Amino acid sequence: MPKIDRSNIDDAKKITELFLKEDSIKLAMLNFLADSINYANQLNSENWNLNLDKNGRFIRFNVGHEYCIEIFKDKVHILCLKKSLKEQIEGMNLDIEFKGYADRKQIISRNMDVVPDALSKVPDSIGCHIKHNNIKEYLPLIKKSHKEFIEYGVLNTKQIPVMRKAHSIGYLDYLTQLNLFKNLEEFTVEDYEALRVKEQKEAKKLDDLSLMKRAKQAKVLPQKSFISVNKYIRNQYIVEYAKRKANGICQDCLKPAPFVNKTNGEPFLETHHIVPLSKGGEDTIKNTIAICPNCHRKRHYG
Repeated sequence: MPKIDRSNIDDAKKITELFLKEDSIKLAMLNFLADSINYANQLNSENWNLNLDKNGRFIRFNVGHEYCIEIFKDKVHILCLKKSLKEQIEGMNLDIEFKGYADRKQIISRNMDVVPDALSKVPDSIGCHIKHNNIKEYLPLIKKSHKEFIEYGVLNTKQIPVMRKAHSIGYLDYLTQLNLFKNLEEFTVEDYEALRVKEQKEAKKLDDLSLMKRAKQAKVLPQKSFISVNKYIRNQYIVEYAKRKANGICQDCLKPAPFVNKTNGEPFLETHHIVPLSKGGEDTIKNTIAICPNCHRKRHYG
């Protein structure tokens, strides 16, 4: 097989259809993948990547330093946390092979109790080999434990440059083209969400001049809170100003927003800080633009 171009959407589609031949199975797997990417992105948008192997052997999603989803021709490999997974599937007779390592030796068994940790940097981690014909039935059963693995991996391990270099923009283009990021649930913390909604409503009521004044009055450095994860509390007047200024057009690719926000009927654009907040960037009008979801991911990994 010719070398795969990681930036090419057609190569991403070709490998996916080679691996996942039945449409319903493909849709179930890609929805699961998109949901996992969305969750990791909201925990830390700079600590995950998606790798389409150059030789077409696999599709791999990594969080932090660890892989957490692998798609192959004959199976998928999903990482979970063992204790949580055991609670979720206790008493079920599932056709899953569990994988771990002891002294670098691979241990595979249908009895998860005899399988050691899959990854040394993620305590209690376990790999799940699932055949394609079981994807639709099994993925919902392991979803909670898998997200717990993602949370640990994103917040406790760090990506290295070689992983970032392997990121596949083409595969993200493919998932975006399929509208798989369209209806995903947003990760929220109740107190943060209440504040965000309150400010959002107030911002939308202001005329352009008043909105600009409120945005300029914002603290240059964003407030940061810690609940279960570190979360920057972004000024909603700046968010609204950036989106209103963009007027439904992505400020990177200059194309209309790919879809409409189902909650308010407005063009869906995401706000991006040119200099990231995590690197000392300011939460200001000058440092904020409104772009489409795909360009947003390209900004971080392009």
